[in-house]
Amino acid sequence: MKKLQAIILLITVICISSVSAETLSVEKQIELITNYMVYTNQADKIPSGFATSELINQLQEPVKCAMSPVMDFSINRHRLDKNLMQSMGLSTFDRSDLPNTYLSSESNFKIHYTVTGDDAVYEADKDSDGDGVPDYIENVANIFEHVRHHIIDTLGYPIPPNDSIVDGDPTYDVFIQDIDANAYGYTYSDDPNIALTGTKSISSYITLDNDYKNISSYADRPLDAVKVTAAHEFFHAIHFGLDFKEFETYDIVDMNRRYWMEMSAVWMEEEIYDEVNDYYVYLSAFYNDPTRSLQQFLNYSDLHPYGSCIFPMFLSQKFGKDMIFDIWSECGDTLGPNFLRALDHQLDPLYFDDPIEMGMNTAIHEIFNEFTLWNLFTGVRAESRPEGIGYSEAEFYPEIPSYAFLTFNSYPKILMLDSNFHNPDHLGATYTKFEQTDAFKSDSYWLVASDSLAVVDTSYWKCTVISCIMDAGECVDSTCVDSINIYDVAEDYDWVNIDTTWCDTCEVTDLSGTNFLYVDALGDLHDSLISNYDFQLSDTTFTIYVALDKDFPHPWGINIVYQDKDDNSFTYEDSLVQGIEGRFDISHPEQYKSITFIVSPASEFRGDYQFTSNLRRGKPKRVGWLIQEDLVDSLLTSSIDYTAVNVEADILYAFPNPAVISNMSDSKISIRYQVPTDAASNYLYSFPEISMDIFTVNGEYIRHIDTVISIGGNDDIYSQDDRTVLWEASWDLKNENGTDVSSGIYLIMAKMHDSDSNGSLLVEKMTKVAIIR
Repeated sequence: MKKLQAIILLITVICISSVSAETLSVEKQIELITNYMVYTNQADKIPSGFATSELINQLQEPVKCAMSPVMDFSINRHRLDKNLMQSMGLSTFDRSDLPNTYLSSESNFKIHYTVTGDDAVYEADKDSDGDGVPDYIENVANIFEHVRHHIIDTLGYPIPPNDSIVDGDPTYDVFIQDIDANAYGYTYSDDPNIALTGTKSISSYITLDNDYKNISSYADRPLDAVKVTAAHEFFHAIHFGLDFKEFETYDIVDMNRRYWMEMSAVWMEEEIYDEVNDYYVYLSAFYNDPTRSLQQFLNYSDLHPYGSCIFPMFLSQKFGKDMIFDIWSECGDTLGPNFLRALDHQLDPLYFDDPIEMGMNTAIHEIFNEFTLWNLFTGVRAESRPEGIGYSEAEFYPEIPSYAFLTFNSYPKILMLDSNFHNPDHLGATYTKFEQTDAFKSDSYWLVASDSLAVVDTSYWKCTVISCIMDAGECVDSTCVDSINIYDVAEDYDWVNIDTTWCDTCEVTDLSGTNFLYVDALGDLHDSLISNYDFQLSDTTFTIYVALDKDFPHPWGINIVYQDKDDNSFTYEDSLVQGIEGRFDISHPEQYKSITFIVSPASEFRGDYQFTSNLRRGKPKRVGWLIQEDLVDSLLTSSIDYTAVNVEADILYAFPNPAVISNMSDSKISIRYQVPTDAASNYLYSFPEISMDIFTVNGEYIRHIDTVISIGGNDDIYSQDDRTVLWEASWDLKNENGTDVSSGIYLIMAKMHDSDSNGSLLVEKMTKVAIIR
């Protein structure tokens, strides 16, 4: 009977709500109300017909900061049906009616508390100075004053808006009460202006747990929890004053993703209370899967945004703590999500001097690429990090676990794009490790003359069969019976190639003293000792082709990290790759214990991460590998090139851009095109035409260029390897009259047709380029 009554109640409320709150479904309203009630310790008031115990227990998972669920309720409160809220047992008043208050020493905070009941503060009966106020409350007030002084007076952030519009008192309110949901605390706004269109700055108050007994690590030291929570939540109060809508969302029923608010608030904890290190707990949520985006905010219990505090720590350690201030200041200039744009605006002047170059480039690719490198050198790896790389407390951070790496130890290897489960999200990274590089060890050595060696013959030969005249068990005379040519050399060329199999028992270290036997062009046998020569390993190359998602229109960051085989030290090189593929040649890979590739797609465009409900994967996310030269050669001569299957026609990018004439060997800008292929990697069209129409930014016509591609031919348009499906067309920076154009910004409308300009248009794209003379 009780269950039937609950169902009838729910049906009745649904009928009422469908009339009064059309913008939100009843299910969404119940979700928002349930979240709010759970995180504000009102879960016991929810009737069983509205939320199951399983749902409530799930919501009560550790969440650290409950600001997001309570603020999503507050932002949508005007859309919620009042009858539904009352039916679910929700109080009409947000603020707790706690009986006691305490004004902090500088009168900036009013602490609300009680010494009895479930909300009684920690050690409520301990009052050392006998003033009737528990020591715990006085300590809480002092902590908040310290936090306020550091954030506002030292770092220069603005004072958060006061809430006198709500309670008539400008003093900032802090409530101390039991929070059953395992959250440390939350910042909340009951500002009546929150629902007004265009509102950017709102007042707030803070609620902290009363004793932190539900968080085992702080059960006997709750003041440490108060320290990090006060720093975290008061920074949120300042966020609300700058722009409380600094979050990403995709529709009215979607959860608001406050990843920048949360990661920067955790950063502030470490900035003020370095000794507590609460953030260590959350770093594993970041390091355990580095492919996840900084933008990820799956749900209210997702710890990844807190672990992502490592990014503002990277920024502050590399550029100074003012970088965080500058980013937030710019976020406060414009309503809505602006973090990535503000980040890029603050970084660009540090990387580009020329205004035109700055306008055509973005530094976020560079800085995120370095960020992914820092993240490799934590834990034990921190001891061997390259100079200038890594965090100040890196040795205490978790390492990227072995299962998070793509690891290869046998070669050759192909990893197709869609078979890679380590693909990175936008603002994520893939770490790939190549081990057992001895597989590529060369068995050939170059002999280089250490003293003068006059080479009079143009050919050297290695004796393969030697006939000896023996005397007392020793070869006293020898004749070369058979030989093979080992190298053709020009006159005065002072090195030849030999094979260590020439001396079956020789190792690299004991070649000295080995007979160097060869015959000249006349067939005469020559005998010399290797002691007359220096020797070095011949050039063994490990080639890696990296195929990247062509739908990502920005450069990909690449770090190549080399671990020395002898001392385990690390060196690295970095680069940016534009387009769908990059080739990397590594000489003498056998000298390294491992070679790690870090691939990261980054941009200032938040839309490059597209969150799908309940799924964390966002684009771009496709990385494939084609490893080792012999494999490449075999594929390029086979009937199917698996790196060029079902390629779509595309116009990729212009380069160099900007074109700084003083730095160029030839004055031209090239456009890279991607020619379409079928499922067998065959080109779909034999003679596609690509064209360029060039204009000034004011629309003045400059020039038209078109050329027909002859696949496999040798035209003005060329390909470094026509199996890569990448072709280039160039503009010599002249107008129709053959006169050099002046410095400035130009627009290039690039097109590709399946044959000539009368054929079908395959793709077109407008590209902006800069010329600096």
